[in-house]
Amino acid sequence: MKPKFETLREEHRLVARAFQTAKAAQARRILLASARTGDGKSHLAGCIERYASVVTDEPFEVETLNSRSPRAEQTKGYVWVDGVALLEGEGAAVLTPSIRASLDGALLVARGMVTTRAELRECADRLRVLGMPVLGGVWNDVACPPPRETVRAFADGLRSWPPRLPPGVFIRHLRGPS
Repeated sequence: MKPKFETLREEHRLVARAFQTAKAAQARRILLASARTGDGKSHLAGCIERYASVVTDEPFEVETLNSRSPRAEQTKGYVWVDGVALLEGEGAAVLTPSIRASLDGALLVARGMVTTRAELRECADRLRVLGMPVLGGVWNDVACPPPRETVRAFADGLRSWPPRLPPGVFIRHLRGPS
């Protein structure tokens, strides 16, 4: 199996488990939080956008956290909020009472081999102090290169296109009926 297919399959499973967790907790508006930026909560939000229609028939929305609270008037479906890095910047202070009142719980995203247990415990404690239940966690074990490296690799791939064939391999052009 190709690594990319395995990654896509794992992303699909992750989204399915996130929806199962939300359903089990009877949560409809879920905050995606992490200890630091770059831990993968935005990637998880993107995965939810891509695969949610396969996982559930209910309506869903993915929003980014801003100064206004997520739309609380939506009674059907799910609202996933790409949230906050709890140990950086303003952290949990961004979660004003109106925002917290509009959310049912949070999923914590931890970056494998980077986020420590103590940091996760501190994040969970901060959310509990604010009265926001922690529904579960996501262990992000995929190292994503920074955007500059990704763009550079893509450009290098374009420069080497079309691929060079080994000597002795002939390309045969077939013409269809004209």
